[in-house]
Amino acid sequence: MEPDGTLLLHYCYLEVGNADYHLERYDDAVAAWRKALGYAPGNPEILTNIAVVLARQGKYEDALSFARSALNASPPLAETLEVLGDISLAKGDFRAAAAYFVSAVERAPAPVSAYRSAATALERAGDYDAASRYLEQYIARVDDQAEKGDAIRALAQLREQANRYSQKGATR
Repeated sequence: MEPDGTLLLHYCYLEVGNADYHLERYDDAVAAWRKALGYAPGNPEILTNIAVVLARQGKYEDALSFARSALNASPPLAETLEVLGDISLAKGDFRAAAAYFVSAVERAPAPVSAYRSAATALERAGDYDAASRYLEQYIARVDDQAEKGDAIRALAQLREQANRYSQKGATR
């Protein structure tokens, strides 16, 4: 709402889209967010929301287009960087995914999920030490005990993998 009490229409469509998204009516969410863009072109939150849904639907090139448009915000939203990381991860570009997730982590406040995603991308890129550090940070920040337990088990496996990799390197 504006200081004079008026409601901007893009907020209405943004919230309708958010509701549709949480009800898993993704096409309706995208339609509402596209209407919101008509009133607030270039809004990074709306562009990122659309990118998230398109990526979830496997429409990576379209998702990339919206996410890249959202990057024009200064500074970019951590959520935009996360969706770019998710797309890169899905496309098998683990180094790019890691870079996006690490950039998301560097934003304040950083979404907790970005730490776990950074660890995953770094592990897949073969950087086990960095992956371990991000997974440790995720464990320190996550509140959900089941998630924390899963991450602790993943960290133990990651450390074993790092040890095997370093031992192979030492025997070459």
